[in-house]
Order: sequence, then C-alpha cells, then structure tokens
Amino acid sequence: MDSYLEIARAVLKSSRQPMSARQILRTAHQLQLVPRDLFGRTQHKTMQARLASDILRHRSRSDFYRTGPGRFFLRMFQNDRNIPDRHRREYIAPLRAAQLGRFDAVAFPRTELAELGFKLSGPFLVTELLPLSWSLMRLFSLRKSRSHVPFRFLLVLFADGQIFLQHRKPTSDGDISHHSAIGIEGVVRRDDQSLFSPGDLGLADAAARTLFEHFELPHHVRASVRDERRWSKPLAVIDRAHDVLETDILTYIGFQCAGISEITDAVEAWTACEWISFPAKFNDLSRFDKSSARVLSDAELQAALCS
Repeated sequence: MDSYLEIARAVLKSSRQPMSARQILRTAHQLQLVPRDLFGRTQHKTMQARLASDILRHRSRSDFYRTGPGRFFLRMFQNDRNIPDRHRREYIAPLRAAQLGRFDAVAFPRTELAELGFKLSGPFLVTELLPLSWSLMRLFSLRKSRSHVPFRFLLVLFADGQIFLQHRKPTSDGDISHHSAIGIEGVVRRDDQSLFSPGDLGLADAAARTLFEHFELPHHVRASVRDERRWSKPLAVIDRAHDVLETDILTYIGFQCAGISEITDAVEAWTACEWISFPAKFNDLSRFDKSSARVLSDAELQAALCS
C-alpha cells in the first residue's frame, strides 16, 4: 500500500473535511503519522501527485475524490448527510472534462487537409494551416465526424537531456500493445483563441493550458511556462490515407521543463511516468501509440522539438 495514500486516508477520516495535499501532510506531522523513512522538502507535491494519480487510475473506485482544484476528500463521506453538501459534490477536473468532450474545438475539413498533404511531405509549420477553412465544433461530435478532424497536438516534454514517458492502462484487449506514450495529448479549444493568437489559431495557449491542467500547476509558475524560450516551433504532420475521409492531422510541440520542479517532481512521484534518456531509441515501437512511435522513429523531429 502507498504510504502517502495511507496517510491521506487516515488524516481525512479523522478531520472529516476536504484538505489540500499540503494541509494533509501538515496535519499528519502534527499527529505523528509520517514514517521516519518518509522525508523531503517536496512531500506535499508527492502527496498531490499520488492522490491525483489514484483518482485518475481508479475513477469512482478510488477512495478519494476532489471537492475543488487541489482539494481532496474521502469517498466514504459522500453519502454522509452530516457532511455539508458542498463537500459531498465531486469536482470534475479539466482533464476529465476534456475526456467528455463537452466543449468547442478548432476543426479542419479532411478534404482540405488531404489536398495540403499532397503539397507538403513531412513535418511543416502550422502557418500553412491558416488558409484552411477551419471551424468550431463540439469535440464529442468530432470524434465521430467523417468530414472534420480536431486540431490535436502532442506536447513533448524535455528536462536535462531526458524526455517524458508515460505508461497507461490498455482500454481494450486489442490495445494492450500500445500502452506507452511520449508526451501529453491535447486539443485546441474555442477558449484558447484570442486577439493575440491569429498566427497559430490558439495552439500556444492550448499547449500552456494543457500543461497547467495535467500537472495542476500553481499560478506562480505561469511566467516560466509562458517563457517562449522553453517552447519549440510547432510542427504539423498530415496523416494521409487511401480514403480522403480518414485523413488526420497532429501537431507536435516541445517544452523544456528544466528548473520547474512542480513538473519534474510530479513526474518522479507518479508511478506511471518517468524520464528516459534523449535521444530516445526503442527497438520495439509496437508498445507505443501511433503518435509516439512517429516521434521515436524520426531523429530529426526529436531534435526539432528539443531545440
């Protein structure tokens, strides 16, 4: 059993109220619940990462749930009428909302992408997409659409000569081999667009937002995340198919995490994530999803994303 989860379970059961990871650890130290072999300045970050990972992995079967951003409570209290209603309502984190697809996303017509794909071979700058007749559509409808595809991207993270790798549970028996992924997937939403993003349709803001949501980053790291020197030039790849109505697109963008401990510490704390040496080479790419395999099989793309 995870020591951090055991501590959180004991503290929340005793307090009978939601707490942040920092509050849980502070209370645990006061109650002398923290083992001697558990030490470090960033214990609260590890605690938050373990709780978030447990909720993400087990969903409604997790002993924990969020009552708000960064605040956790025990699911055993959800039906306890002695607990205030506001504490019994589960907060749906942005990542979960994204999975449901209940928002408008930037979409491109497959036919126009197919035509562009004939002109451009290999990765190209996203400015080539600006002349296309893009529109805004609900993401959940785009998942079944034959005429349009969402403006998706893969955010590839680098830190001190290493690249971010995550392992996920297979969604089906046929998905078992594709259980590893490089980077974090995202999509450009309506809310990502502004007067300051005409040159990329909101991609830069979408990538930064995705980073904040995935790692639940505090506001004080916003300046570091917004530092343009940390970001690579986005490169788009059109996946041409024999059937035009199966044409797809994915944009790759790299981010340098070195010096942002809120990200690097979280990766080290999550059991499903790790940093691996860069440039990354694997003999068996069948363990990766299609997007990740493309990065790992293209040394030039890796170098461009890391620059």
